[in-house]
Amino acid sequence: MGNMVTQVLIPIIAAFIGAMSAFWYQKRLEKRRDKKSVIYTLMMYRNAGANEIEWINALNVIDVVFNKDKKVRELYRTFISQCEPDLFKNGQWRETFYELVEEMGKCSGYRKLSKSEIRSFYAPESLNIHYRHMIDGRVQIPPTPESLGVYKDDDSSSASPDSQPQHLDKNQSDEKN
Repeated sequence: MGNMVTQVLIPIIAAFIGAMSAFWYQKRLEKRRDKKSVIYTLMMYRNAGANEIEWINALNVIDVVFNKDKKVRELYRTFISQCEPDLFKNGQWRETFYELVEEMGKCSGYRKLSKSEIRSFYAPESLNIHYRHMIDGRVQIPPTPESLGVYKDDDSSSASPDSQPQHLDKNQSDEKN
């Protein structure tokens, strides 16, 4: 009987424990990769923001990827509420975004990533050509549903998806005159 235990049962138990350990490690590695991917995307496009769909997509998966990180989710909710048109104008969303990315970094092994590093980025003059609508004020950042071609009223014949709404603040309208 003792011989059967050592020859059959111990290898089966060892194989089971090995398989479960490998599965656990793989899931942990996958979650870490997902977190890093979100951080990489937000960092890559932090100077362009809502002009890049990848940036928007990364923001939209924060609740899933960081579902166990309470502070990240709270900062994300604050950021989203500050991006509402009424609150967006005061610019507080920028500071919250930097705090959000910093906290995401802490949860993902980037403990030394600071807000000052997140604030600084390389943006050559050629980006002004690529993102020219950011400069001339044609599109509000973040985009409004109308600028994305989503119209609230049923009669969309008055607005064309090709037309771009004008979003100028008081200073920009004074400069144009």
